[in-house]
Amino acid sequence: MNTTIMGSEDAGSLRRKAEERLHRSGKRRDDRYQEEDLQLLLHELQLRQIELEMQSEEVRRSRAFVDEILTEHLDFYDSAPVGFVTLDSNWTIINANATACRLLGFKRFNLTGSCFEGFVTEETRDELCELLRVVLQPTGRGAANVRLVTGGGERLPVRIEAAMSVSGRECRLVLIDSPVQGQEDRRWMAAELERTAAELERARALVKHLQELVSQCAGGTCARKPGRISD
Repeated sequence: MNTTIMGSEDAGSLRRKAEERLHRSGKRRDDRYQEEDLQLLLHELQLRQIELEMQSEEVRRSRAFVDEILTEHLDFYDSAPVGFVTLDSNWTIINANATACRLLGFKRFNLTGSCFEGFVTEETRDELCELLRVVLQPTGRGAANVRLVTGGGERLPVRIEAAMSVSGRECRLVLIDSPVQGQEDRRWMAAELERTAAELERARALVKHLQELVSQCAGGTCARKPGRISD
C-alpha cells in the first residue's frame, strides 16, 4: 500500500518537475529565437542603410549630370546666332534669347510680357497672322518674311520660322535676319544638335531613372526585400 502511494507521489512530483523543465527550456528557446530574430533584423537594417546610401549617391550623380546638360543647353539657347522667341497662346512673349533681344533692340525684361505682334510692321502683320494661323494647324510649322520694328525705330527684314511646342501651349519662333545668315546658322545648329542629341537622350534616361528612384524611395521599396522575421 505504502509502496503504491509512494509511486503515485513520485509520479506526480516527476510530472511537475517535467512541466517546470519544459517551461524553462521553452523560455530559453524563445529567448534564443528572439535573439536570432534581432540579429537578422539588424543585418537587414544595415543592408538597407548601405543600399540607401548607394542609391542616394547615384541620385546625386544623376542630378549633377542633368544640371550640367541643362546648363549647356541654356547656354546653347542664349548664345545661338539666331533669335529664339517663345510665345504663349495669346502670342505674348514669355522668353527670348540674347540674339532676339539684340535684333529687337530691347532688354529681355522689356520684351517679356509684350505682344510679339507689336514688334511687326503694319504692312507685314498679315503675314505674321497667317503664319500663326498655320502654326495652329496639325502640322504645327510654318515660315514667313516680315519686317520688325526695333527699339531704335529701324525696320529690320527677317524670316520667321515657327513651330508649336509638344504640349501645344507655346509657340517657338526663330528669327533670321538675312538669307546668308540663315544658311550659316542652319549648318551651325545642325552640327550643334547632332553633337548634343546623344547627351539629351542620356539626360532623358537619367531623369526617368531618377524619378523611378525617388518614387521607390518614397514608397519604401528602394532597398532589397528583407528576410522573413518571426513574430
